[in-house]
Amino acid sequence: MPYAVALELDSDAAARVEAIAARIAAACGDRATTISSLGVPPHLSLAVYDDLPLQGVAAALEALAVDTGNTELLISSIGAFPAPDAGSVAFLAPAVTEPLLALHYYCHRALTHLGRACWEHYQPGQWVPHVTVAMDLDAEALSKTMACCASGWSPFKARLVAFRLVGFPPVMTLKQWPLRATSA
Repeated sequence: MPYAVALELDSDAAARVEAIAARIAAACGDRATTISSLGVPPHLSLAVYDDLPLQGVAAALEALAVDTGNTELLISSIGAFPAPDAGSVAFLAPAVTEPLLALHYYCHRALTHLGRACWEHYQPGQWVPHVTVAMDLDAEALSKTMACCASGWSPFKARLVAFRLVGFPPVMTLKQWPLRATSA
């Protein structure tokens, strides 16, 4: 089973993402898998692995959560990872900041001792920070999805409030760790 290490967004930002996902669902129907339909809250994925020793991950993320503040982000743009057929992904993108890149790096450093390889496009230096709103999109659904994202768009602030370990498929939260330190 693959596993994702993600950062959960605060409730106000999550509500904004879910409202966009609802517009996408209404426009695309079953031609899009939205974040809301997956049963996990909106999040920013830091790493994805084909397998992980869950006890080691739990200890590493618990320790990291204690030292991590509620990092603030500006969700500043929309984007897509286009793919042939029905594999495209639409997302909202945070402005890339030093604290966000540092958090990504520290997460990877905390998990390195587990001896598992992270999926290549989530590794430091290759990662594109994003909050997925819809996936499994064909070309027409991607076009409609981007229009839904752009309609009434304005950048918004978000806080990262918890680490979440997710297994998939099916998508399920295995454990969550609130971020405990206050950010400066």
